Amino acid sequence: MAAVAKLLGDLSSEHVMDDLGMPTNEKEIVIAGDLNDSSHKKSGFRYIFDYFEGVDYTHLGPSPYPRTRTNRGGSEIDHIFVSESLMESGAVDENTFKVWGVENTPEKNKEYRDDYSDHFPLTFKIKIDS
Repeated sequence: MAAVAKLLGDLSSEHVMDDLGMPTNEKEIVIAGDLNDSSHKKSGFRYIFDYFEGVDYTHLGPSPYPRTRTNRGGSEIDHIFVSESLMESGAVDENTFKVWGVENTPEKNKEYRDDYSDHFPLTFKIKIDS
């Protein structure tokens, strides 16, 4: 876990936030992306989940749609993490997390992959005050 913390930096550190080009006074953060592994597996990338959970980030999901990629059998490797302060603000509704997938057949997966991507979009609703 120490290596992951070093790789990602301590997101509570203003110095690290500045190095990442993030506003140092920003505490309401969303981190989303392809982590190349499922959160339920104890593999190398599970440490990223342990790290984010250890610094009070909420992992959105799981979705009723159990996969985020079009590969055979599917996989759940794309994720959204939300900072504790953003969750506590009430701006995020965890129940709105959704994977926009297609029917899990070789034909539908190939068609989607050929036309768009090998990953499905992930969404959630967030309220933004102006």
